[in-house]
Amino acid sequence: MRDIEGSAVRAVQHLLDSCSQLRGEIKEGDRTPITDGFIDRYRVAGSSKRSDIIGRVAVQVKGKSHQNKKRFAAKSIPYPIETEVLQFFRDNGGGVYFCVLVHPETGQERVFARTLIPYVLNRMINKMSPGQKSLSVKLDVCEDPARLDRMVAFAFETSKQDVRQGFDPSLLHGDAEIEIMSIDGLDLSRPATLSLDTQDYAVIIRSGDLRVHADIDLSIVPASYVEHEAGFAVSCGDVRYDTVYARKIDDTTVQIRLGEHIMLTIENGKRLSSELDLATSDTLPELIKAMHFFTALANREKLWFGTEQLRPESAESSFLDGLSDLLERYTSLAELFALLEVDAHLIYPTKITPAQMNRLGLAYRAIVRGEELSTATGGGIAGTCQQSDSQHCGCWHRKRCHLLVHEISVDSYGWIHARTSSALAGAVLSADVQCLTMPTTR
Repeated sequence: MRDIEGSAVRAVQHLLDSCSQLRGEIKEGDRTPITDGFIDRYRVAGSSKRSDIIGRVAVQVKGKSHQNKKRFAAKSIPYPIETEVLQFFRDNGGGVYFCVLVHPETGQERVFARTLIPYVLNRMINKMSPGQKSLSVKLDVCEDPARLDRMVAFAFETSKQDVRQGFDPSLLHGDAEIEIMSIDGLDLSRPATLSLDTQDYAVIIRSGDLRVHADIDLSIVPASYVEHEAGFAVSCGDVRYDTVYARKIDDTTVQIRLGEHIMLTIENGKRLSSELDLATSDTLPELIKAMHFFTALANREKLWFGTEQLRPESAESSFLDGLSDLLERYTSLAELFALLEVDAHLIYPTKITPAQMNRLGLAYRAIVRGEELSTATGGGIAGTCQQSDSQHCGCWHRKRCHLLVHEISVDSYGWIHARTSSALAGAVLSADVQCLTMPTTR
């Protein structure tokens, strides 16, 4: 009959002998409760001087007789650890737990291990049912001396964790730095969510000379995944955006934002999808610019990203027709406000109600195009004025004024009343005329 426990200790000790900075004191047949010894980590490889010891971690070694070939080939195994053992390691700085599978006939050995971290152990224990005697814990294969060295270094660092110590969130403010430690490293080239419920890592908050372990989960977003200025211009047709924002979506997809309205998504550097959002609260010139850009894009004109060119796919004709109609309406608005000397950058089309838009359309036809509209046909505005210039009767292009076309109505005498209001766009010009009148053609 093989001495399974003795074989397990010798297997772990043999592995430790391959680690130049580790020295293990693990005795066969040890009767010490919970722990079976310790591992010292030295500052200098090959040293055995006491002055070179960096730290010491407790270990427990278990041997298990096994003949299952799949178990011997596995990268990890579940292993039941007694609740008392988990509690001891949690309350005493953690350590390293070994389980060695030993074939009872051939003597084949395979070492599995895990660093027991106080904060992780505390979460495990808190999820256990009252009176639960043990918990199945995943142990990973341990046959690489370099990885074992990292495990011991990690165990020593996390031995400073104290589950009785709370965490003050104010430590994350100011000049605080966050240090994340793990045994095998973390892939932070893409967004990641770290949780001590599922992963072994340590978070250390540095603030001045203070260095504190924190029991927290983290969501990490690399800088390339955060929207930032791209550093190149984007143009299509006659429209150019000099300030461009970009962010990665995944390893092969980049999202580019132009102003508040256009979002371009490029996959594998070739496939382009685009989105035009006209619901954003932006000014009239910016909306018109976005629609011109998107029209050129839909018509498959050359799309430039700096010096790189991409040919977009054509859009459906029904989409282009709808966009063209809206662009024509907004362009008419710009012409109207230009004639009235209203700064179009103070006009926010999404804040204009349909009724107000209809009235502005009438004003455009009367003032810009010079059409004569009668009240009988629902026009309500005439484009000519019968009064002299000195009376400033309502030829709106003759006088700079506080002018926002908010309400246009016709009284019983056939006069047009155009009331100004900041509710439409918030434009303020140079004078204080609050109401202008114009005669209608009867």
